[in-house]
Amino acid sequence: MHIKLIVPGLLSPLHTWVRDYDWEPMADTLARMLTGMRKHRIEKEYAIQTVARLLGWNGISDDNSFPAAGWRALGHGFNLPPDTDWICADPVHLRLDINNAVLWGGDRMNIHMDEARVLIDALESMFSDEGWHFHIGSTNEWYLQTPLGKAPDGPMLPEVIGKSFRGIPGKNIKDPKWATRLTEIQMMLNEHPINKNREGQGELAINSLWYWGRSNGDVNLRNPSHARIIGENHILNGLAKAAGITCEPEDPDELMKTSQDDVLIFLDDLSELAAYDDLPAWEKALTKMETNWFSYLEKLLDSGEVASIDLLSDGFQWHISKKGILRRLQTPKKLAQLLSNH
Repeated sequence: MHIKLIVPGLLSPLHTWVRDYDWEPMADTLARMLTGMRKHRIEKEYAIQTVARLLGWNGISDDNSFPAAGWRALGHGFNLPPDTDWICADPVHLRLDINNAVLWGGDRMNIHMDEARVLIDALESMFSDEGWHFHIGSTNEWYLQTPLGKAPDGPMLPEVIGKSFRGIPGKNIKDPKWATRLTEIQMMLNEHPINKNREGQGELAINSLWYWGRSNGDVNLRNPSHARIIGENHILNGLAKAAGITCEPEDPDELMKTSQDDVLIFLDDLSELAAYDDLPAWEKALTKMETNWFSYLEKLLDSGEVASIDLLSDGFQWHISKKGILRRLQTPKKLAQLLSNH
């Protein structure tokens, strides 16, 4: 069995944390696995784009964007008409101060489904007569459906959360009326009782939407290179469906129940925590990953049940294989040194 193990957010925050906090990441099993193994740079792209390439996406679109909305909607069970644009329109919070704005989104929003439904209904009532329709995938994953060629687009939300607006590229807007609609949407959200109530309870207000991943319904994938996919992510699930593969949950006990040679494992528990500079939560998630996955995979390598593992994270790749007697005696290096970006 050969495994592609994709773990976004493993490297990206370490240099700053080690420098600023005099801190060392602790995952002894991972350090043992990586010591003495080959490491090289790869194309740096968001991890789910790497998954899409491995499953047959050729990376070509009319504007060089990543059509995540189509696959994510497929993962949520939507059927996408071929004559419309679909765009992820996720609820976010813009945290403003005198000099800057920072974008918050994802799980940090802590949105309840009843709140999401009320806001989606309000948005739908504002724009449905213009052919714009809003849909709920989950509490923090929403969609906008527009006439073909009219949807706005922007950088992927997982790439921009927690970052200053100064470093975020502008949106690609195809509809000249979009600026007016954006203002209307933000005004409605800011004034809505749902947000007044959220602020009163100490939650982040949903004061904007982030538009990204435009897709025109073409979600087909060809010649996937892996027989099995393991992970929990709606884009991942949609990619698996498009490739004709079942996306299996993150359960290490299920890994060896079938004997396919190629398995792709996508563990995305670190990237959002890294984006928000949440060291304690990141460290706790790494410890859980060490217990649930790295220790188990090391045993499978030692027993020969897994022939090799390619670990991909944040622009680097390690080829991990079973160690001979001499390498087994090698003293493991510090994990921060092994994961350094040079």
